[in-house]
Amino acid sequence: MKSLLDFDSEHLWHPYAALKNTPARFLAKSAHGTTIETADGLKLIDAVSSWWCMAHGHNAPEIVEAIQKQSAKVCNVMIGGFTHGPAIGVGEKLVTSLPEGENKIIFAAKYRNSPTPSSILHIFSINKVVKTSITPLFRKRS
Repeated sequence: MKSLLDFDSEHLWHPYAALKNTPARFLAKSAHGTTIETADGLKLIDAVSSWWCMAHGHNAPEIVEAIQKQSAKVCNVMIGGFTHGPAIGVGEKLVTSLPEGENKIIFAAKYRNSPTPSSILHIFSINKVVKTSITPLFRKRS
């Protein structure tokens, strides 16, 4: 059986990497705070914040607890045709930040690896179809 790194090297194409002759990868075993530990025990400082997802540190206890608590109820339910308390709760918080006269929040699926382009695309589509003036540049009202 192939090792994890051998399989990775042979079959997985990583972002910003060439298809051939890529450098060896680190095999992460765990991550806590700002440190990632590799399978061979090397401890590395995550100086790139794991591409923006580590503002609170890896495995921040309060975030892990919140995820566990929520996933015990509803892990993920598509928002198309369904709704649920957490989505409504986020919507209630976000709607207070919309510009005067706006009252719609859209939960958009990933588009090109980022929800932002998808949201902007949907906003422009809505503007075209229903002739509204929704702007993708939301800000907190003073």
